[in-house]
Amino acid sequence: MGNYRFSQADRIAAKLKHRMRYLKIMTAARIMQAQQRPRDQGGPMPVVSGELRDSLVVDAGGRLLIGTYAYRELLSLPAFKGPITWGWTVPYADRINYGFTGIDSMGRNYNQAGVHYIEYGEGLAPRIARDEAKKAMNL
Repeated sequence: MGNYRFSQADRIAAKLKHRMRYLKIMTAARIMQAQQRPRDQGGPMPVVSGELRDSLVVDAGGRLLIGTYAYRELLSLPAFKGPITWGWTVPYADRINYGFTGIDSMGRNYNQAGVHYIEYGEGLAPRIARDEAKKAMNL
């Protein structure tokens, strides 16, 4: 067991806060990156560009980041409290993710399977968090 003095407590606490901030931001950013990756690049997103990808909105402590690569902006934000939440705002985002069978409000008939890009990221979350925790230990 190491010897620690109270004079070192502030430095240790600052280092821990830095690691925790890194872990929080990088885990969220990597999950979003995986969810936004197009199918032709090995991801779940059924489109390469367009409204669906562009409608990503990230809420980071009350700061809204909007756009295809909004997750990249997380690293440049000053310290913030609260969770990082995100979603896609186009009206058909849920239909693309979960699928839809039936007639829509405009009378169009659909039998569309879901692509589950949201769940794809959720499934990767434990592995991403472990990877980022290992990296955080070296900060």
